[in-house]
Amino acid sequence: MKKIFFIACILFSMLDTFSQNINGAEYFYDTDPGIGNGTSVSVVAAGDSATANFIASTASLPVGFHTLCLRYRYSNGVWGLFEKVPFFILPTVPLNALQINRAEYFVDTDPGIGNGTVVNFTAADSANLSLVIPTNGFTPGFHTLFIRYRNTAGVWGLFESSSFYILPTVPLNPLQINRAEYFVDTDPGIGNGTAVNFTAADSANLSLVIPSNGLTTGFHTLFIRYRNTAGVWGLYESSPFFIIPTVNPIVHQLDKAEYFIDTDPGFGNATPINISPSADSASLVLNVNTTGLSAGSHTLNIRYRNTNGLWGIFITDTFNLCATPPVASITSVGSPAICTGGAVLLKADTTNGVGTTYQWRFNNVNINGATNSSYLANALGNYNCMVQKNCANLSNTISVTINNNVFTPSVSITSNPITSCSGSPYVFTAVPQNGGVTPTYQWKRNNVNVGTNSSTYSVTPVYGDVIRCVMTSNAQCASTPTANSNTITTKFQFLGNDQIKYILPNTTRNLTNIVSFPGASYSYRKSNWGNIFIPTSVPVGVYYIIGTVNASCKDTVKITVKLGSVANKAEFDTDDKGDEPSQPQFKVFPNPINDAFVLQYISDEIGTANIRLFDAAGRLVYQKEVEVQEGLNHQECEVKNLADGIYIMQFVMGAEIKHTEKLLMRK
Repeated sequence: MKKIFFIACILFSMLDTFSQNINGAEYFYDTDPGIGNGTSVSVVAAGDSATANFIASTASLPVGFHTLCLRYRYSNGVWGLFEKVPFFILPTVPLNALQINRAEYFVDTDPGIGNGTVVNFTAADSANLSLVIPTNGFTPGFHTLFIRYRNTAGVWGLFESSSFYILPTVPLNPLQINRAEYFVDTDPGIGNGTAVNFTAADSANLSLVIPSNGLTTGFHTLFIRYRNTAGVWGLYESSPFFIIPTVNPIVHQLDKAEYFIDTDPGFGNATPINISPSADSASLVLNVNTTGLSAGSHTLNIRYRNTNGLWGIFITDTFNLCATPPVASITSVGSPAICTGGAVLLKADTTNGVGTTYQWRFNNVNINGATNSSYLANALGNYNCMVQKNCANLSNTISVTINNNVFTPSVSITSNPITSCSGSPYVFTAVPQNGGVTPTYQWKRNNVNVGTNSSTYSVTPVYGDVIRCVMTSNAQCASTPTANSNTITTKFQFLGNDQIKYILPNTTRNLTNIVSFPGASYSYRKSNWGNIFIPTSVPVGVYYIIGTVNASCKDTVKITVKLGSVANKAEFDTDDKGDEPSQPQFKVFPNPINDAFVLQYISDEIGTANIRLFDAAGRLVYQKEVEVQEGLNHQECEVKNLADGIYIMQFVMGAEIKHTEKLLMRK
């Protein structure tokens, strides 16, 4: 049910034409049910005027535009005309979940919502349509094209409009231009200028040599106009030019300049600027000393002198000097290295208070209409902002670059070892890759949302629970925002992980002292699942130990007995007998690391694995593919290009993460 209510407070004042007071009112929506048939409203009467305060329920109204109508009744039973107020019912679906998926257009006259010419497209947050609008049947003259959009909740928006003009069917192109004439300064009359003939064409680009004989030194104006093949002349166009004196101007170059502020001290008495060597032109960059100037508007004036000792007229520019210029500082919300098609929000400091104005600039050119305290930059280049309050101050510059890398977010989860059969929690940890600065997490237990927005989730599970995590990345340039982790099915692994035990040639192994758990009884099986009648002395082979606490709490561990050597046994910690290595065993040294580290481990598998390093932001920064041999393995990893900090190492074979460890890089 919609939980939207329209609250109306309307005061009507009516002339007491019939000397009657107001004693009642009623309202209705959209369609008049007839006088006296609307919803009754109590009024507070005050002679010939009344105030009605009421809450009008909109629970039965569909989403879209509606009209609330209200009328009053006099004490003689006569009803007045109704007043109306339009309003809009919003959908119950969150607005940020809605997209637009349809449009329609019409020309001149609205046929009603949904009755225009339909334009279908894939639902999106915005749409940029390129349409071919047939104009058959339109009369020559001005017309208006209207277009409106509909969102995925079926609600239509207001239309937008654009005017266009239908030309008459009489062709406009039979006439071309075939002649021109020009004159200088004074119009001799149409057809009396200097003629320029050319082949008739739709347009002309003329290159003329204009004789200047007889023209005096100084400014003049050149005029030109064209005639079409019907003999009709158009308006002229003009361009000024200057006749220089016959004395060769190159004899005298610029060799000095001077500037002054506000008041001219006279030729040669201002602040001098030397131009060396002398040149035909000069472009100056000045540091102007404003010491002693009062706050407010001033004029900077500059003039040049030639090598003949003659000064020219000065050039003036106005500037405003502030006693305390406004703070002008801009920052970016997020990295200014944006993705292709993306944008970054730039913000100016707003501590200057009321009356501050802003003008954003792109590559030192003002951006038209960009006068808010923030600007959404989506193009490669340099941005700054001119901040003005009493006077202007230019901000720092932020360079927006394009990041062409596209990252694919991923996440994997691990669980800590389980040490009891029941009543102890699992702690699951999510390890993100390309998750951005602040990724979000949604944990799922048997596909039901659980946990909080955290990279860890703790739960006391039921045997067989399936745990996974959905990560939403906020990394720029991510190919997709969400990633699903691997799944972990909870089991009561109170016997620990599978193990490899090494024996010397011509010896056996006792299976009864490998695992232990309070309250558990044990049985033993061979690799073919046959009974072992003497588990205290077994040769090389694969065996299973089944531990049972009760009917619902069992666990199985695989024990692989192999031939080994003294060197094998010396590499790792030993089990309870003190003479055999446990599996899995991983060692990373040194840690902290400098330029490289060694990963040492025993494997009962042969295959390919990956050693991966993730930084504190969850980004994959190092990966090495290695070949894994059965038994003892050593892998050296060179990481001298990584910065100091904390890293997470993963050892992955296939889709299984065999080992995770925190490393500290410190050079």
